[in-house]
Amino acid sequence: MSVSIARSQYRKTESAAAPEVDSPHKVILVTLTELDRSLAVLVAAQDQERALPDDHMNRCFTALYILQSSLDFEKGGDLAGSLFQIYEYARLQVLKAFRKELDADLEQAKLAIDGIRSAWAEIEDQVSDIHPDMTVETHQQIKRMDTLLLGIKEAAVAGDLDRIARLEHAIKHISLEMFASIDVTVEQPNGVLNAIEEAVSTLREVSRVLSRRRAAMGEKLKQDRQIRLVYSRGAPHDAV
Repeated sequence: MSVSIARSQYRKTESAAAPEVDSPHKVILVTLTELDRSLAVLVAAQDQERALPDDHMNRCFTALYILQSSLDFEKGGDLAGSLFQIYEYARLQVLKAFRKELDADLEQAKLAIDGIRSAWAEIEDQVSDIHPDMTVETHQQIKRMDTLLLGIKEAAVAGDLDRIARLEHAIKHISLEMFASIDVTVEQPNGVLNAIEEAVSTLREVSRVLSRRRAAMGEKLKQDRQIRLVYSRGAPHDAV
C-alpha cells in the first residue's frame, strides 16, 4: 500500500483531536510520533507493574499497521525491508505485552521506533518546501543539479577540463532523466523546468568561458612563437 493510502487510513483512525495532515511525509512522522508516545506510556506502566492501557495498546497496533502498509518494497529495496523488520519487532513486543508474556521488551521497541522517528523528522525538514506535485526524487534531482552547476562554473573558471567533462556528463544525465519525467498533459512544477533551463544556460556560459580561455591561450602561444622567432635570429647589434 502506498503512502497516499496510508494517509487515508490515518484519517480513518485518527482521533477527533488529532491534527489534519495532508503531506504524506507528515503522515508518517505523526504516526511515528503517536506510536512513540503510546509506547512510552506502555513502558512506564510496565515499569510500575500497572495494567497496560488498552487505548495505547490499540494505538500501537494501528500505527504499526499504517507504517508497515505504507512501505514501498519495489522502490525502497533493502531499506524498506529493514524498516518492516523493525516495525514487526515492535509489533511482536506489543503483542507479547498484550498477552502478558514476561519477555516483552517494550523499552527496546520504543528505542527502535524513536530512532526512526528522529531520522524521519530530519527528512521532513528537508522535503517541507517541496511542491505538492513534485516527487521527493525530483526534488533531490534539482538539489543535485544545483550542486553540479555550481561545480562546473568553478571548474570553468579554474580551467579544469577533466572536472568539467565529468560534471557535464552528470548534468546531461540528470537533465535527460528530468526531461523524460515530464508529462505534457499536466502542468509541471516550475522547479523542474527551471532546473533544465538553468542547466542549458550554465552549459552555454561554460562553453563561452572555455572559448575565451582557448582564444587567450592561442594568442599567448602566438606571442610566444613570435618572441622565440626574434631570439632565434639573434639580437640586433648596437651601431658603433
